[in-house]
Amino acid sequence: MTGQHEIPKKPILELKNISAGYADYPVLHQVNLQIFGSEVVCVLGPSGCGKSTLLKIAGSFLAPKAGSVVFQGKMVTNPDHHRLMVFQNQNQLLPWMTLEQNIRFALKHGPLKSHPSSWRERIAKSLQEVGLQNAAKLYPHQLSGGMAQRGALARAFGCQPALLLMDEPFGSVDAPTRSELQHLLLDLIANHHTATLFVTHDLEEALLLGHRILVLNSRGFITLDSRSTKPGHPSAVRQAMEHPDLRANRYDRP
Repeated sequence: MTGQHEIPKKPILELKNISAGYADYPVLHQVNLQIFGSEVVCVLGPSGCGKSTLLKIAGSFLAPKAGSVVFQGKMVTNPDHHRLMVFQNQNQLLPWMTLEQNIRFALKHGPLKSHPSSWRERIAKSLQEVGLQNAAKLYPHQLSGGMAQRGALARAFGCQPALLLMDEPFGSVDAPTRSELQHLLLDLIANHHTATLFVTHDLEEALLLGHRILVLNSRGFITLDSRSTKPGHPSAVRQAMEHPDLRANRYDRP
């Protein structure tokens, strides 16, 4: 679990009766979801079940065929700088800009765009939080995969989003780096109190990061109750793996 602070009672994001698909292939059918401030919700499910589609709809990058997205109490249809996406692709940083310039570019188009006097301090703080204070002048091609993902986190949290949407952001790095990034994310979320919708194929990752763990299938969401034991503990992992709905849907792991 992330942190011990109380989760606010009012949802920051509501997905109401969301249906979506591509051509004649349905992906999501009347899906409902609420995410509360400072909460981390992890979504698991087999490939093709609509996890990435769900993220795109939550960020208004994709319009649902039916249903509505309510963010901070208002129905929304367009992306905004209060909902930011972090992808798995290590090339998400703009390659022609240094790491420092990448963060400045995001600030210029984010909630702090009218306060340029604060950008320098914000950039320095963001880089320090992820341990890249000595890499500010490096270009993305000069960064390792783990450093690039830390840079993406610095850029995202530097913009102070209300909701972070994460699509398997650590799936392309090796196991030790993945573990480092997971714990770094826990610290960043605890410090910034950022609500997070996190898609992953890794059950242990979900157990480590999530306040709630949801399995997405054709019937919508199934909640895994993993809070009876310490998150990330082997017994909690075994209990979740034995959940009948998880087994019935042939949960696929890389």
